Amino acid sequence: MEFNEIFKLRRSVRKFKEDEVEWGKIVEIIHAGRLSPTAGNVHNVKFIVIREPGQRRKIADTCEGQEWIADAPAIIVVLGEPEKAERMYGARGRFIYTIQNCAAASMSMIYAAQDEGLSSCWVGAFDEEKLRGVMGLPENVFIHVVIPIGYAAEKPHLPPKPRIEHVVFFEKYWNRRRLAAPHGQWSRNVMKWSKEAKKDIESFGNKVSGHVGKNINKIKKKFKKKE
Repeated sequence: MEFNEIFKLRRSVRKFKEDEVEWGKIVEIIHAGRLSPTAGNVHNVKFIVIREPGQRRKIADTCEGQEWIADAPAIIVVLGEPEKAERMYGARGRFIYTIQNCAAASMSMIYAAQDEGLSSCWVGAFDEEKLRGVMGLPENVFIHVVIPIGYAAEKPHLPPKPRIEHVVFFEKYWNRRRLAAPHGQWSRNVMKWSKEAKKDIESFGNKVSGHVGKNINKIKKKFKKKE
């Protein structure tokens, strides 16, 4: 699958077929998470792979009513070890970089699953204490993301996404005055919008200058009459 197609095809899937996920594909997904960037190359992200039905059910029971999770043939729980990052970066390493490391690994695995012909869903709603008990975690390890994985039994529509020109600024926040053209054509819509905006501005400018010119002529005529 082409890399740019992965982004377009990925959806959050909550209905899975009963087909087992091949172990080789799970390994490739884990590799994607393992090779993801981490702050200072501090690899403080760990993964638990769950395939046994009883354990999947226990995990689903801790995820705030999301019973569908138990139907996923495989689940990957992403864990962070904040003390490792804290030793190098202090509080910022513990509370920011560890979260970023886990998020980067999670997204890499989600895209890797898509590349393997699988579907997944990012789950962040769970009872942490209950899930910690199910996972048997030590005190210095924390849960960040639960990722159910399997073959999709549904085709969700693409939810609304913001247009690219609504989320990009140039050089400074809120600076949308510069057009995309000098930086490369990122979208036909942007170029079309830019051309239309330019025409509107030019048209408005011509109208304004026309009105100003007429008013100046009227004023000149009034002064001539007074003379």
